[in-house]
Amino acid sequence: MQDADIAWLDLIEAKHSRLNKVIHAAMSKSDESYLIYMAVLLLEMHQLFKPSGSIYLHCDPTMIHYLKLLLDAIVDRKNFRSELVWCYTGPGVPKQRQFSRKHDIIHWYSNGEKWTFNHRLVIVPHKKAIGQGGTSAKWETDAEDPYEKCQNGKILESWWTKFYPVGRSIVNA
Repeated sequence: MQDADIAWLDLIEAKHSRLNKVIHAAMSKSDESYLIYMAVLLLEMHQLFKPSGSIYLHCDPTMIHYLKLLLDAIVDRKNFRSELVWCYTGPGVPKQRQFSRKHDIIHWYSNGEKWTFNHRLVIVPHKKAIGQGGTSAKWETDAEDPYEKCQNGKILESWWTKFYPVGRSIVNA
């Protein structure tokens, strides 16, 4: 553990006992160092929150469960608003002994009981059935670009399928 980690951990132990418990639950020293760093960062971010503010925290599956516990302790778990599942596809061959991991998690917390949610920015068009009803119906969107702003739409669900991983180029085939 580095000197900065020790100093931050001393501060956390003295002032934030719930955070201290989460950090000490880490499985390794490197996980513990990461959680100390993130705890300090999240504490500072929380200090800057407006009363109506929110935080969206994205992480892969290796540490997201620990980060949720940190946020529960810092922001208060009653201010947990949603878990967003960011599904994507792309290259990569899964190992023969497991499922291919093609999603990340985003946790959304508000600063309190009243928060700002700009729902007009996350509206997608309703889909309509083409042809026969039932399970064999084909679906199409009301707009060419399903994520453009529209009048007759709905707010995105908590699982996102049309977003691509950062840093990948999308090529239309």
